[in-house]
Amino acid sequence: MNILFAGGGSIGHISPSVAVAEQLEANAHFVCSPRKDDAPFLEINNLPYTILNAPRLSLTFPLSFPRALRDATKILKQQVPDIIMSTGGYLSVPVCIAAKLKGIPVVLYEPEQRPGLANRVIHFVAQQRISYEDVGYPIRKAVTSGSKEDGLKTTALSGDRPILLVMGGSQGAQLFNEVITKNLNKLLETFDVIHITGKGKMHSVETRHGASLQKRYYQTEFSTEHLPNFYACANVALSRAGAGSIAELTANGIPA
Repeated sequence: MNILFAGGGSIGHISPSVAVAEQLEANAHFVCSPRKDDAPFLEINNLPYTILNAPRLSLTFPLSFPRALRDATKILKQQVPDIIMSTGGYLSVPVCIAAKLKGIPVVLYEPEQRPGLANRVIHFVAQQRISYEDVGYPIRKAVTSGSKEDGLKTTALSGDRPILLVMGGSQGAQLFNEVITKNLNKLLETFDVIHITGKGKMHSVETRHGASLQKRYYQTEFSTEHLPNFYACANVALSRAGAGSIAELTANGIPA
């Protein structure tokens, strides 16, 4: 069986598809967005993909969507899927509509209680709709297989103190970044900190807090390959409440 997974624009849309693909004895191919995070995430998981430039809702949508629909149809012709699994998001819309027009069944997985606009559209073309209440949130095997030793080696933290993991999703959370920066000295009285800031949002620890704090505080813009190791290190987490983050923190037993 050939399965085409459609979802992108954030790792939260791709990660559950990767978890499902790990469990299936089928040929899996992924359609993802041109965002810089999507393709590397699939490459790390050794999964084949095609990039589709799909539009968000905007003034140019009436002009750009037909082109995306045409490109999605080409992908379907090339991959010849037996079924489409969509995890939602704007990228999935042209793929699922193209599949409907070609008579290819669509399965929609909705992890959120309140579906976004894209998923409300896909709802009308999907043959099967699966919610969080039906199956929970699929997580990748690697998520719970991290190494504390490797995490400490990456971060250069000692492991002698409780470790606070701060993550705001694949985009980062600017509010978290501001609060952590403002209160870092106070936090470091109790914790060492692993801080995932989001792309382009790292700040200078030396300038704001002194070079001596570097071995107590580790920051990175984004983490895919090392995130399971960070989970293995963490004693507590500060996180946005995305479905994927909640599921992964729960699976690792990290208070958040």
